[in-house]
Amino acid sequence: MKLMNQKKGTVIATRVTVADSFFSRAVGLLGRRQLAAGEGLLLKPCNNVHTVGMSFPIDVIFVDADMVVLKVVCGLKPCRLATCAGATATLELKAGEGTGVDMGDQLAMEGFA
Repeated sequence: MKLMNQKKGTVIATRVTVADSFFSRAVGLLGRRQLAAGEGLLLKPCNNVHTVGMSFPIDVIFVDADMVVLKVVCGLKPCRLATCAGATATLELKAGEGTGVDMGDQLAMEGFA
């Protein structure tokens, strides 16, 4: 699936995987060496993430049920925690790929149900 910023008319990620089961959310990006350019993970439901056990930083975008951005955390380093009250889903991207996203932006995913 492709992640778009509708407000700005830009593509944020071209290959987004959805983690919507307990197991897929629990595993998340653990065991990965890195995220490729254009790759992301959508955790749903999710309002907090950690990078314990990870070896690379990520950008984290918290969104509400309508995919409106509530908070952006750029360059979240390993062994850290990020949280956002009111978020219903969280996008994890390669560090640097969330820098053009701002609070209040409307996101959309092609092929997302």
